[in-house]
Amino acid sequence: MKRQLFGLFLVLAICIGCNNNKSSELEQTSPFSSLYINILQSDLDSILANRKYSASADALLIDMNGDTLYEGSLKHIKTRGNGTWSPNKKAFNIKFPNNQNFLNLNKGKSFVLLANALDGSHIRNAIALDLAQLLEIPTPKYNYLSLYINGSYSGLYMITNKVKIGKHNLNIHDLEGDNKLINSRKMTSFPLFCYGDTIFAHRKGASLEYTPDNITGGYLLDMGGASRREYYIKSISGFTASNGDKIRIKSPKYASEKEVEYIADVYEKILYYFENKEDITDVIDVSSFAKYCLLQDLLLNYDGGVGSFYMYKDKDAPLMYAGPAWDFDAAMNNVWLWGLSSMPNQEQIIKIITPDTIIGENLLSFMYANPQFKDSVLALYDYSVSKIFHDYLNSGHIEELVDRLRYDAEKDNNLYKQRKDPSYDAAVERVVGFLNKRVDYFDWVLHTNIDSCISVTYNEENENREERAIRTYILQKGDTFCLPEPAYAFGLYNNTQIPTWYYAGTDIEFPDRTVLYDDCSIEIRWRKPTKREVMQRRIKKKFHKIFK
Repeated sequence: MKRQLFGLFLVLAICIGCNNNKSSELEQTSPFSSLYINILQSDLDSILANRKYSASADALLIDMNGDTLYEGSLKHIKTRGNGTWSPNKKAFNIKFPNNQNFLNLNKGKSFVLLANALDGSHIRNAIALDLAQLLEIPTPKYNYLSLYINGSYSGLYMITNKVKIGKHNLNIHDLEGDNKLINSRKMTSFPLFCYGDTIFAHRKGASLEYTPDNITGGYLLDMGGASRREYYIKSISGFTASNGDKIRIKSPKYASEKEVEYIADVYEKILYYFENKEDITDVIDVSSFAKYCLLQDLLLNYDGGVGSFYMYKDKDAPLMYAGPAWDFDAAMNNVWLWGLSSMPNQEQIIKIITPDTIIGENLLSFMYANPQFKDSVLALYDYSVSKIFHDYLNSGHIEELVDRLRYDAEKDNNLYKQRKDPSYDAAVERVVGFLNKRVDYFDWVLHTNIDSCISVTYNEENENREERAIRTYILQKGDTFCLPEPAYAFGLYNNTQIPTWYYAGTDIEFPDRTVLYDDCSIEIRWRKPTKREVMQRRIKKKFHKIFK
């Protein structure tokens, strides 16, 4: 270990001492702490290539003044993420041998290093977690740091507590601890069970030798819609509800058959109460879910009610609660499936995400269809949530955060060239400008008779006609409608076809910036470009290089 640490300090000295080293310049001006991780190169290559691979490492954490906050080993480091698993900048899970208390985070062993690889502003997750905390939704604490691996600068990272049950995290009863206490063997030594003839009656977990007498909690659940089947498959414990919802049991990770059946029955009861218009206050904490619903919706989170959507239930508690808040990379005008220009007046997610035939594809959409829950959401927005959002946006906190992040964010963005925005200021404006318009839109639409408004619905298929995006916008009569960027472009169109908008069911092109007075539907079709379009694109060399 001493030799390893000596090597680490030697690398650190080289990084700080070299005048022409870019990380040296960053060290001198960054307002954030720096985390240096030293790991065998063979292990690092394996970690970067495989999310399941983990390895031990040495670590040194120093603050902006050069004071040592941690010096020692990491029990493991591994990459993490699903949709945000970037091919270039990886996010990491790190675990220390003992509890650590630094950077104003909650005390713990396990932490997450979020790459914000899809967010050139680096502020989306911070804004979401700030607002969740103001809404009194359980929320991991966060900070920022500069990360160096094997002497090389790896970028600006957000470090957060891991979403888990624990005294310093989600402070509810630890049923997983009970399972470990009464079973003499390690949880990993028990065989796993999986049964159910169809995906809609699926149950899985661990065949524990003993199960506690009281299995009412605590449970931490992660909800995924039917489209998130691959995430459910990776989990050890979970169940599929009668409506198709796939629920991963995050804690207890190794749930017994009785525990899986118990929490599955609790979830089925919630679905029954909502669908049959029973008193939902008997099964959920309405305020908790209403706040979480508004947070997801106001931030226009693509994952809202579909994935990374946590719920928890404590021991002997009759109700299910929403939270902790997590995963907002795809929020606030940053949805690659919607293009760069998601509009603030896009209708609420809770109303539009899925076809009516699949109730459980979006839990919030399903809940919002219940009149009792809908009334609670609207009342809560008027009572407190609107003021909380407006006060936060006007507090200057975002501007202060941007000023602190600017140097490191620009360095990071220059290092990773996949950023969509032409500059850091442009990336920030896309977030802040969108949020201000989005909140104003909510204030308007929730106090407006929708019957007096018009809507624009668009259907979109990719060039192979394999996938569809269905979205709706709400406008006042006489508003100008700007066409959204094609969802399936991903910044690089097919070199033989070009997306074109038409009035649905016709061959009439829909022009951009159209003034509308009536409801309409539009659709996208892929056609061959004209010679003139080819020449125009080549001459202008626009950001989307659609022709090779």
